[in-house]
Amino acid sequence: MPPVRRAREQHRLAPRPPASRGRRLPAVPRRRLVVLAPAVLIGACLWVLSGYSAVVDAKIVALEVVAGVVAIGSAVVAPSTAARRALLLLSAWVALTAVGDAYWLLTVDPTGLSYVLGEFEPGFTITVEIVRYAALLTLLAHAVPRRRSGPGDRRAPGRGAVRLGGRTALGHVQATATTAALVLLATPAGALVQEGKSYSVFCFFDVVTIATAVVVVLRSLSSVPRPEVGPSRRLLATAAGVAGLVGGDAVMVLSQTRAWVLGGGLGLVLAVGGAAVLLVTYLGPASPGAAGTASPLPAVPARPRPHVAVAVSVLVQNVLPTVIAVLVTVQLVSASLGGDRVGPATVGTAAAALVLSLLRAVAGAQRAHRDEEAAVDAERDELTGAYTRRGFSALAEQCLREGAAQDGASPRPWKPAPPQRVHRERGTDPGWCVALLDLDGFKGINDTHGHGAGDQVLGIVARRAAGVVDGHGVVARFGGDEFVVLVRTGPPTAPATQRLVRRLEEAIAAPAALDGGVVVQVGVSIGLAGIPEDGRGDGLAVALEAADRRMYRRKQGSRG
Repeated sequence: MPPVRRAREQHRLAPRPPASRGRRLPAVPRRRLVVLAPAVLIGACLWVLSGYSAVVDAKIVALEVVAGVVAIGSAVVAPSTAARRALLLLSAWVALTAVGDAYWLLTVDPTGLSYVLGEFEPGFTITVEIVRYAALLTLLAHAVPRRRSGPGDRRAPGRGAVRLGGRTALGHVQATATTAALVLLATPAGALVQEGKSYSVFCFFDVVTIATAVVVVLRSLSSVPRPEVGPSRRLLATAAGVAGLVGGDAVMVLSQTRAWVLGGGLGLVLAVGGAAVLLVTYLGPASPGAAGTASPLPAVPARPRPHVAVAVSVLVQNVLPTVIAVLVTVQLVSASLGGDRVGPATVGTAAAALVLSLLRAVAGAQRAHRDEEAAVDAERDELTGAYTRRGFSALAEQCLREGAAQDGASPRPWKPAPPQRVHRERGTDPGWCVALLDLDGFKGINDTHGHGAGDQVLGIVARRAAGVVDGHGVVARFGGDEFVVLVRTGPPTAPATQRLVRRLEEAIAAPAALDGGVVVQVGVSIGLAGIPEDGRGDGLAVALEAADRRMYRRKQGSRG
């Protein structure tokens, strides 16, 4: 094949990159758009500020129309589907604001509107501008990093599991209500909400939206595992942009009610700055490693510092609710003595925060109880009732550390009883010994009678071994037909240890009646090893290895 034809054929057969659902522009024009879109918006803001007079007039509506056009145009050329959705939500916020203000201006006073003159929004404007907050709340939810999933992950890909002392939505709602209540009680926004005017509704939703943005960021940063750096930065930028939009709205309301011209300009700058941040964030290149990408191995999670997560959790769950209760009590007492009346929105938000804190504490207690039960179940083998390897290791470490067997008050099965009275009276400590048991002939039972019969045999062996060592130690199943016994009868050569081993061999080797009238019999090979007085940690592991070697030699000898 000629070289030119070969090159064409290779080009035709070369794998093509997957087509993106979103419309993609060349890199250079998009970089220009990242600068051009915010620049147009900021230029329109400066034009409005040049003649701003703390009233809603045609210039304000013109700025909102320009912002809406810029947001919609940016959504059309967005680099990905996720970015397009985010910018469309921003467009919805700006468009609904422009519609509400334009209707208010045209139906009341086309020359300009001011709260100081007693001019308030009509019902249509109030309805439209309340609905717009759903767009920003949806944008915040859209920015939460998704959980990465691999081929072995049975959970459906979804939002990242964020945590701030809890995994449920209750924690998010409680933290949001607590933050909003604190803002209403300790800032001028609370005074605006308590006035009961139409702008009070907007200020209340502004506070709730800002609180939601703060809580979403805190929950993401304190989650286990934390999201990757790229999604975290995008979430932080989104929260900052949303906070700028609603914060600017609240400052403008405050300026219009107080005839504060400088405050109105500050509100415009905040709102336009928030929109510019969102435009730059979502017009930029998409972060590598899209959410939900399958990976052969899970990524190593970036875990937050424990003391930071605990401090934030304690602050939100305990400290802030206490502060809110104190502030509400002080304001209610002051109102009863002739002071300013506390508005129902503030009291209701504070009450919701306190009730949710209580419910969250109850949910946390229930979760801790379930975790404790799960931990106990993990120490007990479901098939035989003996300790698992995990439970045996934990209990053996405790026994060896304390230098004495545990008391028999715990309901856990076959927990070692107090040392024999003779040892207490003589003041001597016989020492610890570990015995490794491996059943002989167990595979034949499985092959002949099935695994159900084998499971019954394992349960019978565990109960018989527990009956022999009762009062002297514990019984654990390490897997398969292998059991471990930890006893406090002295070294392997001690008479008490030898007697216990003979009793174990006799008990386990006795015929066992299974379901269906089947009678089977197994033998046992036992390897013994003593544990030094300071046998914690490596000492126990070394003793188990020695017992395993001796058990294997004994099994080989019995076969020979």
